[in-house]
Order: sequence, then structure tokens, then C-alpha cells
Amino acid sequence: MAEYIKREDALGCVLGVFDRQRIKELPAADVEEVKHGKWIQEQIKIENMSIVRYRNTCSECGGKADFLLRELHYSYCPHCGAKMDLED
Repeated sequence: MAEYIKREDALGCVLGVFDRQRIKELPAADVEEVKHGKWIQEQIKIENMSIVRYRNTCSECGGKADFLLRELHYSYCPHCGAKMDLED
């Protein structure tokens, strides 16, 4: 997997004028900063039935995803794309 760095950080590490110019001339990558979030889970009982479902709410956008098992959840929010890797 490719790794990306900030151009300003690279320029701060290079002393030579020639190297600094080469870094400035490199094409910019089309990347997007990753949002990080966590699922906030609540248990919901379905009326008139003995079924329980689990509603996961994204801490970043408030998007919801329902599952029948507590352990199931997405690694990313399907609404905003946040990576669900923050701890409680």
C-alpha cells in the first residue's frame, strides 16, 4: 500500500536547493484525509416480537446501521466513509 507524506514536511528535511526543487516538482497525489470514528451501539427491541436488533450510530456523521447480532458492524461508515477504529 502506498504511503503519502506532506510536501512541506519533506521540504523541511532536505537541505540542498536542487533536492528541494525536485520535491516541489513532483506531482501531487490525489488523496483524501481519513476520518476516524467509532460505532455507538444501542439495543432495540422490535415491538410485538421477541427479536432484538442492534443499532450502530456513527460518531462522525450520525449515520445508522442496524444488525441482528451485537458483534456485527462495518469497518467503515457506509454514510461518510469514516474508518471505525477509535476505542471507547
